[in-house]
This record gives sequence, C-alpha cells and structure tokens, in this order.
Amino acid sequence: MKRLILAVLVLGMTGVCIADSAQLPLPKFKSPAEQTAYVKLLHDLLEAGLGTKPDGLKTAEQHFLAAQKIADADPRLRYAYSLVLLKRLKYDDMFAQLDAATKAPAPLFPPAWQLTIQQRLARKDYAVGLDKLVRYAAAIEASTAAYPDDATKDAAAAWMGRIVAYLEGPANLAKKDADIVTQHEARIRAALRDTRLAAYEQGKIELETDAEQLQTVADEKRDAAQQKQQEETEFLKKETGESQKQVQDEKEKLKKTADEWKTWFDKETGEIDKRLTQLQTTFNQIEIQGQGLSNTIGMLNSQIASLEAQAATAAQGQSKSTTATGAINQQMQQLILQRNNYAAQYNQLDAQAAGIRREAQPLITRRATVVAQYQKETGQIVKQNDALQKFDKSLSQKEKALNKAAGKGTAKPAAKPGDAKSQAITSYFPLDFAAERERILATFPRDER
Repeated sequence: MKRLILAVLVLGMTGVCIADSAQLPLPKFKSPAEQTAYVKLLHDLLEAGLGTKPDGLKTAEQHFLAAQKIADADPRLRYAYSLVLLKRLKYDDMFAQLDAATKAPAPLFPPAWQLTIQQRLARKDYAVGLDKLVRYAAAIEASTAAYPDDATKDAAAAWMGRIVAYLEGPANLAKKDADIVTQHEARIRAALRDTRLAAYEQGKIELETDAEQLQTVADEKRDAAQQKQQEETEFLKKETGESQKQVQDEKEKLKKTADEWKTWFDKETGEIDKRLTQLQTTFNQIEIQGQGLSNTIGMLNSQIASLEAQAATAAQGQSKSTTATGAINQQMQQLILQRNNYAAQYNQLDAQAAGIRREAQPLITRRATVVAQYQKETGQIVKQNDALQKFDKSLSQKEKALNKAAGKGTAKPAAKPGDAKSQAITSYFPLDFAAERERILATFPRDER
C-alpha cells in the first residue's frame, strides 16, 4: 500500500513519471568534462527549442546532433528533442525520435513512452497508441534494471489506468474505437502483475473522479450562465414596468401650462437623450467589434469542418501510416483553440452589450412615455428621433435573441449520457513544457544544470 501511495504521488498530471525514489542512471562519460559538456548541450537544446525565437528549432537541432556524438543511447536526449519538435509542430520527426527512445537497446524511460502514447491518442490513432500502451506494460514488467524501481513502475501502471479510463469515459469514443480499447485493455491487464494491477485500478478510479469533478464544474458554469440570462431578462421587465409606473404617477400629479409642459419635456428628454447617445456610441463600437469576431469565428468553423472532412478521407485511404490524419487533427485542434479564444472575447463583448441593454431599455421606455404624455397634454406632435429609434430597434433585436437563448424561461431537459461531447485528452493529461524541462535537467547533478 505504501508503494502504491508513492506511485500516485509520483504520477502527477503531466503524464510523465520520473520518480523521486530513483532516477535513470547517467550515461557512461569518458571524463567529467565530457559530462559537463553533455549537460550544457541538453540544457541549451531545451532553452532554444522551447523558446520563441524563429531560429530556435535550428539551434536545438545543432545541439541535439552534438549531444548525440557524446551519448546517443541516452533516452533523455531524444525525449528532450521530442518535446522541442512537439512545441514546433514537427510531428513526424517527433514520433521518429520517440520510437527510437522506446526501442531496445535504449534504457526504459517512462516519460518517452508516455509522451508517444499520449500524442498518438490525441491524434485519434487509437490502434497505434493502444498497441504502444500494451508494449509499455510488458516493458515495465520485463525490466530488471535499478531504474525504473517499483515505485516508478507503480506510477506507470496508475498512468495506464488513467489513460484507459479516459478513453472509456470522457473521450466518448465511437463504438469501433471503444471496441479497440476493450480489446487492448485485456492485453494490458494480462501484461501487468497482480501487484501492479492495484496501481492500475487506482489510476482508473482517480481519472473517473477527476472526470466527475470536471463535469460538475462544467454543469455549474452552464447553470450559472442560464441563471444570468434569466435574471437579465427579469431585470429588463422589472425596470420597464417601474419606469412606466413612475411616469404615470408624474402624469397624474402634473397639471401644467403649455410653457411648463415644454420646459418639463425639454428637461426630461434632454437628460435621457444625453445618456442614450453615450450608450449608443459605446453599443455601436461593441457591435462592430462583435461582428468582426463573429466573422472570424465563422471562418474558423468552416476551416475546421473542412479539416474534419479531410481527416475522414485520409483515414479511409491509409493502411498502416497515420501521419496525414495526425497532422490534420493537430491542425484542427489548433484552429479549435483559436476559435475558442475568439469566442471568449465575443462573450466578453456580449456581456458589455448586456449591461448597456439593461441601462438603455428603461430610458427608452421612459422617453417614449414622456413624449406620449407631452403630445396628449399639449396637442403638439414631437418629431421622431431617428437615431434613437434605430438604437431602440437594435436593442429589441438583442433582447429577442436573449429570450430565445434562455428558452423564454422554460427549462431545458437534462442531457442524456449519450449526448456527452468528447473531452480533449489535454484536459486530463496537460503537458507543461517548462516543468518537463526541469524534470529532465533534475536527473543530473545540480552544479551541472
């Protein structure tokens, strides 16, 4: 049990399990100076490749080739370079390095195995990724070296359990892909020893718990948004009603001459018009920005749909190689992230517009009531303010859209289990490049990092 707890602590959230209790042995260097030079090359490789300079990839490649001449068999080197290639979107090269880092006679290095498995699954290469997962389980049990030790092996088994639980649940796979998971899980269980299966089951339980918590948070955010929409609608109704009542009360009290009515009218409408003009200017600016964001989001949606079609065609036309499909899926994920970012900006603008609607609608209603009262008492027709009329129409359209989005106050049925959308693997296995950089360098003496 103590070993299992350690495994869980070592596992972390990045999908990498470099254990505190043991580290991958250092390569056999010819001299201390050669070791120092190697660590510096590894450090500079990560510094340049994970940075933002345009020539960072080229510089990282130069450091990698130089380091290879010193310790080509060190899986840390290929893993570090794989992180750079991933950051720089060089997926084919990344998988080539990871394949070399996870192939005998390279020492068993769990982070390299886990990165290649996770990246295959992220690109929906389920058969390839799960086959690698089975071989990872077998390699863990077959290893007799000091590293990985039992705690690290337990951490790896727990990570495997999390991966399988993700695929069985939040990934929301199609039946044919879910069947692939079921077939490979039986092989994973057969490869793991009984003591390791406990860690594997613990990992599955933890992922399921995480999934429930994430779903709870998502449900709470959705409910809060719906509640806010409902409150906004009720607020508008209340403000409008109170404004009408206020003007009606004033109408009963006031018995004015024509000049007094004119003074009252100018004062009332002057204050209202001044504020409405300010609100209209801000609202128009928001509308322009929102339209631009809406157009961009629409364009990204079209590109995403096109890539989805390309991915389906590529998947049907390939046998063993999944490179094309993986590249398309990665590009699609990037577009989805861009779209979600623009959508967040659009939502912020929409919230600002909602605030303007809350303030403007009662003012427009009050102005209309003031105009009607003045015309009735004096018999004089007030010229329509075209600008404010247009503003009122725009606000009314926005309110209709709001009511439609809120379901006009009616509750929506709860989503069925089958309605769930697929959740990205990065939600459960985030990759922190800076943290991975430090983990790699931490396996060397502190004075050489």
